[in-house]
Amino acid sequence: MSDRQPAPALAARLDELERRLADLEDERAIRELLTRFGYVMDVGSVDDFVDLFTPDGAVDLAMGSSYGEFAVTRRWEGSEQLHQFLADPEGLWDRSWYGNVMHVQGNNVDITVEGEDATARSYALSVVFREAKVQLIGASANRWRFRKVDGVWRIRERVFRPVAHEEFAAMLLGDGQYAAPRW
Repeated sequence: MSDRQPAPALAARLDELERRLADLEDERAIRELLTRFGYVMDVGSVDDFVDLFTPDGAVDLAMGSSYGEFAVTRRWEGSEQLHQFLADPEGLWDRSWYGNVMHVQGNNVDITVEGEDATARSYALSVVFREAKVQLIGASANRWRFRKVDGVWRIRERVFRPVAHEEFAAMLLGDGQYAAPRW
C-alpha cells in the first residue's frame, strides 16, 4: 500500500462525492424525520412528538373549518408548549383519533440542506376513520425548518396552512406569492 496522496483531480472528485453523499444522507434523515412525525401524531405519542423538535421548536397552524373559514392561527413554541399541543385533553385533538387517524406526508417534498440547517416544503393529508368510513379531515401545505443537533436532525418549526388559505401559495412558492385569482 502506498502512502502517496491521490492526484489533485482525483482528490477533488472524491471530496465532491463525499459532499454529495453527505447531502443525500441528510435529505434521507429529514424524510425519515417527517415520516416519524406522522406516526407519532397518529398514535398520540406525546414524548416522542416533543423529542422530534429542537428545545425551542415550534408548530404554527391555521385552524378553522374545512370550508375555508380560517378562524385563527396559533403557535406553540418550546418543549412545554409542544407537549401541551398534543397532550391537552381540552385542546385541539379529539383523543379518539389516536389509532384512527393518518397524517400522510406527501411524496412531493423538496428539501434544501445548508450545513446544520435545512428547510423543506411539502403537502400533507390527514384522514380519520370514523362512522365506519375513512374521511379526509385535512389537506395542507407545510413549511419546515430543521436543525442538526448532536448529529441528529430535529424540527425547528412546522408551519401549516390548509388548502384555500390565503397563505397557501406562499407556503409553496415563497413569501409574497399568492395563488392565481379564482374564477
